[in-house]
Amino acid sequence: MSKRAVPANILRRALAVVLAGAMTVSLFGCNAETKEQKEQREFNEYCDELFKDMLGDDVLSVHYKLADPEKMGIEVKDYTLGDFTIEQIEEGEKEVDATLEKLNALNGFNAELLTDRQQLSLKTLKAYYEQQSEYDGLYMLQNMFGSNSGLIANLPTNFVEYVFDDEQDVKEYLDLVKDTKRYVDQVLDFTREQAEDGKFMASFCAQENIDMCNKYLDEEVNPLIASFEEKLEELDIDDAKKSEYIKTNEQYVKEYYNAAYEDVISVLSELMEGETNDKGLYYMDGGTDLYTAIVHEKTSTQMTPEKVIDLLDSELESLFTEYATLYYSDTSLLDQEMNLDTGMTEPKEMLEFLADNCSSEFPKPYTKDFVVQYQSKATEVEGTVAYYLTARLDQLDYNSIKVNGSAVEGDDVSLYTTLAHEGFPGHLYQFTSVYNNADIPNALKMVDFIGFTEGYAQYASDRSYRMLGCSEELSQMCVLDGMLGYILQSRIDLGVNYEGWGIDEISEYLSAYVNDVDSVAEEMYESVISDPGILLPYTVGHIKMIKLREKAERKLGDSFDAKEYHQLILDTGIVPFEIMEEELNNYISEKKSK
Repeated sequence: MSKRAVPANILRRALAVVLAGAMTVSLFGCNAETKEQKEQREFNEYCDELFKDMLGDDVLSVHYKLADPEKMGIEVKDYTLGDFTIEQIEEGEKEVDATLEKLNALNGFNAELLTDRQQLSLKTLKAYYEQQSEYDGLYMLQNMFGSNSGLIANLPTNFVEYVFDDEQDVKEYLDLVKDTKRYVDQVLDFTREQAEDGKFMASFCAQENIDMCNKYLDEEVNPLIASFEEKLEELDIDDAKKSEYIKTNEQYVKEYYNAAYEDVISVLSELMEGETNDKGLYYMDGGTDLYTAIVHEKTSTQMTPEKVIDLLDSELESLFTEYATLYYSDTSLLDQEMNLDTGMTEPKEMLEFLADNCSSEFPKPYTKDFVVQYQSKATEVEGTVAYYLTARLDQLDYNSIKVNGSAVEGDDVSLYTTLAHEGFPGHLYQFTSVYNNADIPNALKMVDFIGFTEGYAQYASDRSYRMLGCSEELSQMCVLDGMLGYILQSRIDLGVNYEGWGIDEISEYLSAYVNDVDSVAEEMYESVISDPGILLPYTVGHIKMIKLREKAERKLGDSFDAKEYHQLILDTGIVPFEIMEEELNNYISEKKSK
């Protein structure tokens, strides 16, 4: 998975962009703009302003997106985590017009007057805001404490990964640590409001967050203290100042960060004693509306939940048939899969191998620079194997990958394919290539189509088996083995949150595929309720990516070129699958016409 900084105000609606009036030009001047030039210039100006608007005054978003924000005319004045009061959220909900104004502004551009690249950007921005508008009015149903996607699961990352380029960054970081308790307490107040409204999370989700907090507090080496000292050591600051900063950080972590976790434990423990929602979104008023929005966001498509169910059911049957065909055609394949050896054990070694070898069918990486480390035990989240922290737009040579050592311990193949997903030719490769493309507006580099990016990274990981010298048959068996598990879990997610399945229905569904049903049914049930849609990007996005390549190979035959195909994906940017398919169709038509 890739990680971006958790926005200070997750439900904040950015203010509508107001463009300056068109530049007056002389009708008789020799440099007068054509209507095409005028439309294209105004669209570029709009995208520039939209980029600044998206960042706003959110210190975390600015810090994680730009190394030098002032160079782009962006200045942060408020070094806090923002506000998350119920009043502000309700006010934001009244400002639905902010999203509508963006859509109206985008609809106001004449696509026929724009360049091909601008037309693609316009379609993508419209798709993004249309999808985001589906969440309007549903804020009280959104769980701020998802087991993998929520506040506690992600908050440490924002501090551990905070980059110190200079002393000013250290001061800003300390201000943010000091602000943690205030911000978290506001989120807890919101959660109390949800509980009073009968919309508190599932009891097991609350307990998992409590366990995560206790795990962090009980850790012998505090990750926020250890990482702070490591980063501080790299700066050119005199020892006396360093000692002072270290002392201040230790104080703030104890008084504000740790205290925030203690508040979470206290409040969630209290609220668990009341009404909880342990049966999934299907049983909550408005829950299926929220889940439909989640499906659209997580799959980067406009497929209905029913269509996604049909897709997963069909793919599951097809993949089992393909797996059986492979197995019976060569019964040694299973042994080969079980005994597969990468010949490597260290993450750095694996990433260097992948960076050097992915060029066999992918364009040359923009950068091979990376830092890879194991996570502190205190910040490991069950279910998260690793993450790539997306590079800054103006600092593409710094790429951080963190590995959950507990999740890959003793499994070098899992570590290798995970690093292919996070690094080369996966997230690091894709994001740095897209971010380096000056033809793609910065505003588009802010939007997130997670089904597209995770689906691409899953597909990229598939290709890594071939880099090890595996045969096509063995590579495909390994891919199918992984896909089957994702499809089963994603289908259960839809069953629980959209169709109202309980543990009995899950057990019945799994009995056709899994031997020890009882040991996994309850675990899966709790997982999909605690984090609805969490695996859909990795499942539906993966299937969509595979089908795009199959279509290109089928239509182009011998003229299919893998490097050229992958360049098309990179040049298109990060988009919904409907738009990617349009671009692929255009590419195929042009290639066949030559």
